[in-house]
Amino acid sequence: MYVQNVGTGSAGSFAVSFYGGCASYTFSDAPHRIDGLAPGADAFMRLTFSLPDDDNCYVGASIDDDNAVQESNEHNNEFSVAVTSQ
Repeated sequence: MYVQNVGTGSAGSFAVSFYGGCASYTFSDAPHRIDGLAPGADAFMRLTFSLPDDDNCYVGASIDDDNAVQESNEHNNEFSVAVTSQ
């Protein structure tokens, strides 16, 4: 996953948390720290996990949920996507 600073100012240090789940399974991961991003810069993060077989699941990320970085748009810091394990 890439995290990008789409703003016009530098972003200081912030955390990225991963989470997900299925009907009978949930997970979360300890926050990963990003030391800061210049305007337009991005950082790549990799997370490896296992999901139950043949289940509809979701995986998501929450960026800066502790509000360490002051932003002009606080509503673009989270996403999730549906996945099917096979």
